[in-house]
Amino acid sequence: MFRTRNAATIRTRRAVARSAGFARMGVDHLILCKTMTRTTIFVSCDGDDRWSGGPDRPNETGTDGPLASLSRARDVVRALRVSARDRKSIRVIVRGGLYELEEPFCLGPEDSGVTYVAHPGEKPILSGGRRITGWESAEGGLWRAAGAWEFRQLFVNGSRRCRARVPREGDSYEIAGALNPEQPLDENREEAHQQPNENHEGFRFAPGQIRRWKDLANAEVVVTHPFATTRTRIAELNEARGLVRFIGPEYLWSYAPPKPFYVENVKEGLAAPGTWHLDRAAGVVTYRPLPGEDMHSADVVAPLLGSLIRLEGDPAAGCFVEHVEFRGFTLQHADWVLPEDGFRDPQAAIGLPGAVQAQCAVRCAFENNVIEKIGAYALEIGRGCREVRIVGNRMHDLGAGGIKLGEAVNRADDMDEARDMAVTDNVIHDGGRVFPEGVGIWIGQSSGNRIARNEIRDMHYTGISIGWNWGFTRNRTRDNIVEHNHVHHVMKEKLDDGAAIYTLGVSPGTVIRNNLVHDVYGRTYAYGIYLDEGTMGILVENNVVHHVGGPGIRLQIATGGNTVMNNIVALCSNAQFGVDTDRTNCYLCNIIYWKDADLFTRRELDGIETVFDQNLYYRTDGEAIDFAGHSFEAWRKRRPRPIRYVRPGPIDGHSVVADPLFADPENGDFTLAPQSPAWSLGFRPIDLTDVGPRDPANQDEARR
Repeated sequence: MFRTRNAATIRTRRAVARSAGFARMGVDHLILCKTMTRTTIFVSCDGDDRWSGGPDRPNETGTDGPLASLSRARDVVRALRVSARDRKSIRVIVRGGLYELEEPFCLGPEDSGVTYVAHPGEKPILSGGRRITGWESAEGGLWRAAGAWEFRQLFVNGSRRCRARVPREGDSYEIAGALNPEQPLDENREEAHQQPNENHEGFRFAPGQIRRWKDLANAEVVVTHPFATTRTRIAELNEARGLVRFIGPEYLWSYAPPKPFYVENVKEGLAAPGTWHLDRAAGVVTYRPLPGEDMHSADVVAPLLGSLIRLEGDPAAGCFVEHVEFRGFTLQHADWVLPEDGFRDPQAAIGLPGAVQAQCAVRCAFENNVIEKIGAYALEIGRGCREVRIVGNRMHDLGAGGIKLGEAVNRADDMDEARDMAVTDNVIHDGGRVFPEGVGIWIGQSSGNRIARNEIRDMHYTGISIGWNWGFTRNRTRDNIVEHNHVHHVMKEKLDDGAAIYTLGVSPGTVIRNNLVHDVYGRTYAYGIYLDEGTMGILVENNVVHHVGGPGIRLQIATGGNTVMNNIVALCSNAQFGVDTDRTNCYLCNIIYWKDADLFTRRELDGIETVFDQNLYYRTDGEAIDFAGHSFEAWRKRRPRPIRYVRPGPIDGHSVVADPLFADPENGDFTLAPQSPAWSLGFRPIDLTDVGPRDPANQDEARR
């Protein structure tokens, strides 16, 4: 069930007209569905685009059979719909095999009402890549072939290979110093509003780290910042003085020592087996094979296309792509080519596109597909999309992240908002292969979405990110439900300041509940559930968070009006709660269980407006618990400052320090014994049996 919005709230004449057009299109489609018959068109690798597409295989005479391409099937459907009277509800059934796309498969409003589905028991693969053949042996165990287009990924025998880099994969250098020591290093350029700062344009390096290599024009310098990376080309290099300056604008953050960096796509980095280099100007790709690889028979593929599928409505005209579905496909080999001025996103690699893109798509669906070997994001559901279902897909081997819902920009027109999506039962893993800051599921300026029963793992940054607004200004992120997800083994000790579940900005009506979060370790710090700057109006309840490298639940200093209730936070190695001063948040009826770390990130919390009550605390090593510089008895005698919407009693006035009597917490079993003291505090049991994706046969709820 999806939320609707009163058209009276749309203030402009354009928006009212477009809203009426949207409703009229939906009514027309329902009427047509009742009066038209279903048509089936077949596509096969054995087909021919001159045939009708009626039979599912070629006939004996070779005069008719399935079509050979999706684009021809789309055009046949369009021909069947010469007028509205002739529109039919159509299924395009695609047989198994490899379909190499010449261009992205694009559908517009005229293509509405079509389901593209894999033939039962078969696996159609839509690839944006091309095989590279004609390999010739070169000096030093290298092999070369023509690489006539620019690409940033290479796959050999189905596996991703590493671009040549200095130092080799797994190692990095450290920035040695500021480009201009007379200018500040640590400020955020957006906040500073100062004169241009050279320390946001380049840095100093140690002798021998960056050299005047012959192919310097192909090189990219990759710098790891706390929660983002930059990829830039070299504008100026002074090897003798150890100075490098980059092409393009200043970055938001400074290039401060000792941030790690490496240089990618230089021939000198071809020492390790399984590495490759592309000379963009010469159009030559060089590869050092792994032991046992035979380049005469190896299957080598590089992406040619930037996107594979596009649903393209017209936001200006209020025209939508409706009721289009894709089921059972494998989508692979989409790329993103670095512009000359580089890549400098502030967070979450948000400027990168999806291999599958949708704009003004309504009640469309992507179900039970595999999206893999992708250079950026897998799916991007953008401007004006409504009620799109993303169910039961697997997304892995991703250059950045999995799914983007909404946009970073807060558009003025309500009809431009992406909202009311259902993202359920997906498995998203092994992301950030090129851009480690990619997020499993990202919600921007978008409301009314349900993110449920997904598994997200093996990402280098955040699992689920909600909101895109620093501070308390008005935005479109609200009423999002994040529930029953299993998010684990994210951050991967690569970046910092991220979390399994992360929020940003005011988000009234948003609920984070019944999620299982564990094994979250950043390079130096990370969080389980992190309510970052400006977060207001969120309920965090019934979650289990354990084995995290920072606080299990963290509320940033610029947050307020959030409730953290009935959660289990256990065995976090830095602190259990990240609590700051002067904010109106509530921590109620939680169980906090740990052994040899702090309870709070801060050792002093005088003057707080935060409410604590009915919590259970237990430290297993027997050491006295430090309640922000107080004993438990002294802590309970304190009172938070008065808050307008709540009249608090003493801090933790009804809380206890006691063993919760978990079944096997070290191994993730937090079942409470019948005699647990948590029950008397009002703690409710948390059922984790339905966390994560359901069996495909049980996913009907997500399709309603």
